[in-house]
Amino acid sequence: MNSILEPIHNKVYVFKKHSLLYLESGSGIFQVDFRNYNFDRNKILFLSPGQYFQLLSGSFKIRLYEFSDQALFKVKNSRYLFQHLIGLGHIPLTEEKNYHSSSLGFLESGKADYSVLENYVKDWIILNPFRAQPEEIDLLFDIKSVIDNQFPRIPSLIEVSKSLQENPFRIHDLTKGKLEQSIQKWIHEKILLEAKRNIIFTNQSIKEIAYNTGFKDPNYFYRFFKLHTEKTPAEFREGFEVEMEDPFLAELNNLIENYYKKSHKPSFYAEKMGMSLKTFSRKLEKNYQTNFFDLIHNKLISESCERILKQEPFHGIAFDLGFKEPNHFTAFFKKHTGKTPSQYLIKI
Repeated sequence: MNSILEPIHNKVYVFKKHSLLYLESGSGIFQVDFRNYNFDRNKILFLSPGQYFQLLSGSFKIRLYEFSDQALFKVKNSRYLFQHLIGLGHIPLTEEKNYHSSSLGFLESGKADYSVLENYVKDWIILNPFRAQPEEIDLLFDIKSVIDNQFPRIPSLIEVSKSLQENPFRIHDLTKGKLEQSIQKWIHEKILLEAKRNIIFTNQSIKEIAYNTGFKDPNYFYRFFKLHTEKTPAEFREGFEVEMEDPFLAELNNLIENYYKKSHKPSFYAEKMGMSLKTFSRKLEKNYQTNFFDLIHNKLISESCERILKQEPFHGIAFDLGFKEPNHFTAFFKKHTGKTPSQYLIKI
């Protein structure tokens, strides 16, 4: 099944099937599993049942593909795409020599089946985000499977190692070396994720959620949750709607839409919002895990790509987007896309 999705700001889209989201055009900040990401066009995202997508700023045209469990069963190592170890499972579509996007044509034509996933597994292996050997990659995903399958029971490092018949020191060194976190932190993140999902997407009481996430004492759950989020479970539930309606991003996005051709400097936008540059930058970093330059650069690249495809003169695009010299625009475009405007047009 495939469809076109143009997400509405702040609306939460919860996925019931394993889904592939092709960010065909646009840019913006979005949230998946309570983490914010700043992406632009030409990215492939992989989401599992229960995960959600929420657009906080910007706009996207997304091709959405859903896959049956049977299709995933046919694809060896499909877990590489859908069982996220840390962060978000995604593949950038580039033209680098060490990377191929063999299934892009199928996505753009609206035809995608399990063979597409097979190709993207190969692409993920080529990208090798953890810089690990094949047996190390499999062990990392095996560790995740043990943690996920035993939840809400919390296994110790020794128990994980016994389940996998692996040396606990190797498991510890591998997770610290490739994921930069311990087994304990990994387990805590699993608990927090499931707790947040239950707090936001169910009507369960906080006490029920505490028991369902493996805590025998609700008071200990409260302390654990606040230690890791700086909020009580009740505050987190009450604040989610507030965060969805936070006017900061909406106002900044509106300013960027109106002034991105005039100014590319954060100080200009901070002043427009009546904030110091330090406060402005800190709010973006703390609340949205991004920075101003990512936002403005994504907007400029997205606009540039659309106008290049319309075969507008490059020097006209450069001056209209606020670059003092066409060569400055060319250097900027190549830095962020890997191609000059001319190369981009010819390749497309």
